[in-house]
Amino acid sequence: MTNALLLGFLPKKKRTHRYWSKALIIKLIGHVVGYNFLVRQLRALWQIKLTMDVIDVGNDVYVVRFSNMEEYDLALSNGPWIIADHYLVVPKHDRLLHKDYKPNFFHSQYSLH
Repeated sequence: MTNALLLGFLPKKKRTHRYWSKALIIKLIGHVVGYNFLVRQLRALWQIKLTMDVIDVGNDVYVVRFSNMEEYDLALSNGPWIIADHYLVVPKHDRLLHKDYKPNFFHSQYSLH
């Protein structure tokens, strides 16, 4: 039986979890960039070789879904990530969706050059 056929037998909650298990919520702090620019920068920054879906959920917050666990782990674990001289926040949880979210790192620890 193929994987696609097996997915049809899994409960909907498990199928949804499996689909989103390699997704991150990201936000570029202090700067607004266009969607296409952001996608190009993310692909170059994370050296994406396979599929990466980027969904704009509003308020300059994006969901990035990876097709490959290694690329997901790289984006989550490495960093700090910088795009257009601004920090890209990649939290492990959905804290970005809270209106009072503040990054929990000190920018003075890192150099932009």
